[in-house]
Amino acid sequence: MKVIRKFFYRFIDGRRLDKAIREANMAHKKYHERYYIMSDGELNVFWLNKQMFRELRASGYIHPSMFVRDLQERSWYFTAHRNGTGSMSVEDKQVRRAAYFRYCQECREANRYIKKINSK
Repeated sequence: MKVIRKFFYRFIDGRRLDKAIREANMAHKKYHERYYIMSDGELNVFWLNKQMFRELRASGYIHPSMFVRDLQERSWYFTAHRNGTGSMSVEDKQVRRAAYFRYCQECREANRYIKKINSK
């Protein structure tokens, strides 16, 4: 049963990430800006550009010590620059996708632990 649950969770997480990647690529084609895919500390994934990042940081949703230059190394995926350069390599995409799956697994384990503690 655990194997089926793990497969199901991985499938759902992959679909969530693929949807965010698809939306970021469509926005990149439409507006020709660089978009980054981040998570919100839970299992939700969202995409944002530099201007959205600055607005979220100013409103307090993102920690003030994080800068735009940190987006590229902390994001799960990012599109190319406006001129088409700087896109992710295939190896980097695989590494970050695997890291995203580990992150989702850790979030689920933490949520189960919190739920267990709160039920006592």
